[in-house]
Amino acid sequence: MSHPSAVPGPQPVQIPERAHAVGPGWRQVLDRLHGQVHASAPGYHLVGLTEIGGCVSRWRTRMATSVR
Repeated sequence: MSHPSAVPGPQPVQIPERAHAVGPGWRQVLDRLHGQVHASAPGYHLVGLTEIGGCVSRWRTRMATSVR
């Protein structure tokens, strides 16, 4: 039997793979945000992307654990 930590989890994603989670009005903002974050931390992983009265994104890099 495999150890639980050996079970593969969800694959890391970046903003373009989850942009559909918010309204179409956020697309240009998210594209620009992805370009800026990717330029300084190309290996960032999106932790969450939601729209609740505004757009909230959270991601992880080696430089920072969470950015809003």
